[in-house]
Amino acid sequence: MSDGMHQKSTYEIWQFWAKALERQLKRCATVYEEHSEDAGKAQKLLERIELFIDPVAHAQQLAKLKYDVQGSTDKLYLLSLTVLQKIFRDTLNVLPEISEDMQRLLNSPCYGNCSGRQAMDIFKGPHRTDHEGIGAGISDVTGFLPWMLAKLLDEVEVGGDAYLQKGLHKNHSDDDSAGGDAGGPLRSERSMATYKPRKKETLTGIS
Repeated sequence: MSDGMHQKSTYEIWQFWAKALERQLKRCATVYEEHSEDAGKAQKLLERIELFIDPVAHAQQLAKLKYDVQGSTDKLYLLSLTVLQKIFRDTLNVLPEISEDMQRLLNSPCYGNCSGRQAMDIFKGPHRTDHEGIGAGISDVTGFLPWMLAKLLDEVEVGGDAYLQKGLHKNHSDDDSAGGDAGGPLRSERSMATYKPRKKETLTGIS
């Protein structure tokens, strides 16, 4: 990660990579649809991750599902990080299969010379930003998106709660000055934060 990325909160870093993953899942879903194949592998992950890229939108969704959504923004951010851990693990389990499908449907290798812009964007990342490319979908190849997701999960294992909470208060200050663009809700939105479920089933994989 760049030096600038090290200055950000854990929440901001995870949101950055969650958005990168969202973009790649959308690209893969489009390829499935263009070839009249079931996009379920990518679409199910996409539906889950979209709720945690914007925690305020997620809080609003939970409220519609009759959950109590109130409290501090920090708790909502931590909920988002907790669920993203599960989504990232599930993604790493299915990305090798998605990569194989993309190689077959696009008739392209995942490394070397890809066959066209669409394949290059998926396997190597937009404009050859390798950290966003899915490559072969495996996490032991340095520099690609699966490797980055595994790296984030490793950092949680090592750092625990202190790592997850790193920079949260700083993140709020950044949000105030940037109008919320740094990854957090606006001040007027901070009344909706935690979730206290009244029932177990959700649309997001939380039980």
